[in-house]
Amino acid sequence: SYLFEAAIFSGLPDKALKELEEGMEIVENSNDKNSEKIIRVKADLLITYSNYYSLKNDFKNRLKYIKLSGKQYERLPEGEDKQYLMWLHYSNMAGAYKEVNELDSAKYFAQLSLSKDQGYENSEVRSMILSILGDLAVKDLDYRKALSYFKETERLQGYQNHYNIQLLYDNIILSYQKLQIEDSARIYK
Repeated sequence: SYLFEAAIFSGLPDKALKELEEGMEIVENSNDKNSEKIIRVKADLLITYSNYYSLKNDFKNRLKYIKLSGKQYERLPEGEDKQYLMWLHYSNMAGAYKEVNELDSAKYFAQLSLSKDQGYENSEVRSMILSILGDLAVKDLDYRKALSYFKETERLQGYQNHYNIQLLYDNIILSYQKLQIEDSARIYK
């Protein structure tokens, strides 16, 4: 995985894919394919495949590999760790479905992820889910609902990517404008 990341971010996608394939081959040749560690490594490699296809703007393959990673997570023993990984998985599914414009599925998995949230300390994932639900509400022209999701996202604490914050504020401004609440839109501008 680390060699993949080094290659992909160095502009060497063919080398990156080769490293990823070698990692998967090692996992597939493992004598204990049912061990928790091997299941987790395989799931992580499948997520890395999904990231590879995302960088290539091949969102259908991205979705395919996210689904495959979820099948690995489902094999893990029940417990808090599995619950957390499934929460992350559902959020990834929501984002991937949104990218392929399957909005009903995106909404389903975003809501499923929210329902499985146990107060995990990952505001970036929660922010992504709320933003997806807000974006979907905007597409449905339900600006009040969209605004409630966006404002909830704004209240989250923790690391927030500056680009995502800009998109969030743009969405809040749009929602206020559509609701004809110009004073609030101006504050965010």
